[in-house]
Amino acid sequence: MTPEKSRRELELEAAALVELEARKKEFPLYFYRPNKKVVNFHKSRAPVRILAGGNRSSKSHSGMAEGGAYMLGYRPWVLRELGLPIPERPWERPAQLPDDAICWNGAGCRVQVPNEVFFVTGQSARKGIAETLWPKLKALLGPFIVDQKMAHAGTPSEFTLKNGSKGVFASDEQKAKAFESTNYTATFIDEPVRRSTYQGIKRGSVDQFAPIVMTFTPIGPSAPWIFRDLYAPGMREGQTDIHVTNISIYDNEYLSPEAIEHFAKDPSMTEVEREARLYGRFRNLVDRIFPDFNDEVHVIPSFTPPADWLHGLVVDPHSVRPWFIAYFVVSPRGEIIFHKEWPAGDFTKIRREVHTYEWYLELFRRLEGDRPVDYRLIDPNFGPRKDINRETGARV
Repeated sequence: MTPEKSRRELELEAAALVELEARKKEFPLYFYRPNKKVVNFHKSRAPVRILAGGNRSSKSHSGMAEGGAYMLGYRPWVLRELGLPIPERPWERPAQLPDDAICWNGAGCRVQVPNEVFFVTGQSARKGIAETLWPKLKALLGPFIVDQKMAHAGTPSEFTLKNGSKGVFASDEQKAKAFESTNYTATFIDEPVRRSTYQGIKRGSVDQFAPIVMTFTPIGPSAPWIFRDLYAPGMREGQTDIHVTNISIYDNEYLSPEAIEHFAKDPSMTEVEREARLYGRFRNLVDRIFPDFNDEVHVIPSFTPPADWLHGLVVDPHSVRPWFIAYFVVSPRGEIIFHKEWPAGDFTKIRREVHTYEWYLELFRRLEGDRPVDYRLIDPNFGPRKDINRETGARV
């Protein structure tokens, strides 16, 4: 039987815990613990690194930890893993470091410090920057942040560390030209972005051989091009320019099995989404969207279609989410142009909004106005519903 600890021993343990918590607050990035599957993601020196993960898989947290390390010029958690103490001036890169702790550029050289690091979100500025990236960076780098600037929209635009390094924020909702002629030490992209955004960043990465690090759940209109141009090539044997790591929600050691099960059983999640949102897999996702779609080619400025063109409507009804409705016209040259859709926001993020058939009839009248459509196309497979009257040719 093990003898009970003395009061003195318990007091020493308590003091050690208090000291540990104090140190964590002073240098959070030193105590970052990467998921075992993410270790090679951090170690990779590929010019392009991809961490594809399910929702709540800690992919964004890992990406921001790596981004914070690049602003410091080194990975502090590697020192902790090797049993090395916190540097006396931790905001400055120590002179002697193991290779795995050093942040390298695409040419195999140590990144300069101080530097400028680009943080880009595939979501809106408020959602992606203010609610996701900035809180994670503050949690990891907070003690070293000496200044921050806000954009007119009330979201952070940039921040500065004690060592002089600067972090700059941007959102994929900005115009593609905003990403041209950028010149940063490294770029960290969270969630899928348009090809035009990536290409602008890529062109601006040439001067400093700046690595591009991408963390995302593979879903949405920008996912197919990433799969085709980056992810699939990165999975090929012998590929050295693109590193790919996959993690799932089940790899997050900080989520309880009950929380994961609750998320996994979401009735509004389709099987296709389940692959992406749980496991971070692209598999089957390309079947949802035209793989060759390019917004720079296939998206034209908004316009009012001539009344004498052929007008049509397609409807994908749902029993849990709202129906998805899209209006199209056929030009005299046979071009099919979609010019209006409902809901106008991100359909994949709407979890529940059920309306009656009468409500939708009134919605069709409002959307069409004085020009009712000539053809109505509807998916007859209305989920589990059995009370659908499948008639064709009706005009509302």
